[in-house]
Amino acid sequence: MNQNRPLLFVLPRWYPTALDQMLGLFVVQHNKALQRHFEVVVIYLHQGTTARPDEWSTEDGIPVYRSYLVNKTGILGPLINPFRYVIRHLQLIVFVAKRHKWPTAFLVQVGGRTLVAPFLCKCFVGIPYFVLEHWSRYLPVNHAFFQSPIKKKILQFLVRRSNSLAAVTQALLNGMGQLGISHPTSVIIPNAIDNQRFAITPYAKRPYLTFLNVGCFDEKAKNNAGLLRAFKQFQAKYPDSKLVMVGTGVDFETTKRMAQELDLAPNHVEFKGELSGDELVQCYQSCTALVIFSHYETQGIVVLEALSCGRPVVGSNVGGLPEIIKKPWGLLVADGDEHQLVLAFEQLMANQDDFLQGAEEGRQWVIDNFSIEAISNKLQQWILTNLNSA
Repeated sequence: MNQNRPLLFVLPRWYPTALDQMLGLFVVQHNKALQRHFEVVVIYLHQGTTARPDEWSTEDGIPVYRSYLVNKTGILGPLINPFRYVIRHLQLIVFVAKRHKWPTAFLVQVGGRTLVAPFLCKCFVGIPYFVLEHWSRYLPVNHAFFQSPIKKKILQFLVRRSNSLAAVTQALLNGMGQLGISHPTSVIIPNAIDNQRFAITPYAKRPYLTFLNVGCFDEKAKNNAGLLRAFKQFQAKYPDSKLVMVGTGVDFETTKRMAQELDLAPNHVEFKGELSGDELVQCYQSCTALVIFSHYETQGIVVLEALSCGRPVVGSNVGGLPEIIKKPWGLLVADGDEHQLVLAFEQLMANQDDFLQGAEEGRQWVIDNFSIEAISNKLQQWILTNLNSA
């Protein structure tokens, strides 16, 4: 371990595991960015229903410690499980500190109960902690989640006691502020993408469009039903057009059945399931445009991936999407407005040349603002500037 660089313990609420390899991938990208200026160690405590042995590994040069805590059931389960989480989290931090050393700071990726252990370490050991928030529950559409005033007060206190707060979009930071969850030194630090992997490829104008949708199949958030209905209208006018849907989720089978009910044949709507790596990149590079018709989105990493591949984006005017979907490389439509979505498809069809000409500009904008190098510099400045605050 390099003694000349500050040591960070990253404490994510979500992180990829054998149970879910896609969970918290955005934290992995942030870790790659942090690696350029810090020594990084990841400590991930998974709380759920599945028992697994603890795992210690090195991934991309970063030590990763995973531990699995099985929830207690019964009447007392919901009361004692949060305390069990905090105790186990503290034990893990002490264990890792003995194997390495005590960190310069903690970085909490997604708050909640993950904040309690670093807060206690700050009180008793004097180690600062930072909060980087991604969770869409802070967007106004999800504020009903915060029905418990006690939980909200605790969260407000833990965030204010941190050294600084960052959120991945201005929309998310605003939503947190509306709940009174804020910090005097709040900043915006977006998610990072690997623009070397998501590379631009040539695209020729076609008499049909191939749309790509990437995301979890969660109807409450993603509105895949509305997307299918809008595509059905467009496909009736341009019968060779196609919609490719990538991902899995609780509503995956329901969405497939709806496509059948709309008489959308497999050559019209293709369900790819969960993809990653080169297979996912190939989907971006072979489509005409990405479409994301969500009811809410925190940031929309898939938008950045599409733009990095030189593909325009059609998206809902919700959450953090307006911050990254801009002309000439994208179109915004009103939340849930299927008629507007069809018109956007038709506009894209009629003006392919204009959108394709914006491909290089869109990719360069992504590199300048969301590449690992760009986010690395933002993270370094944020942490080093606020190490001695609060």
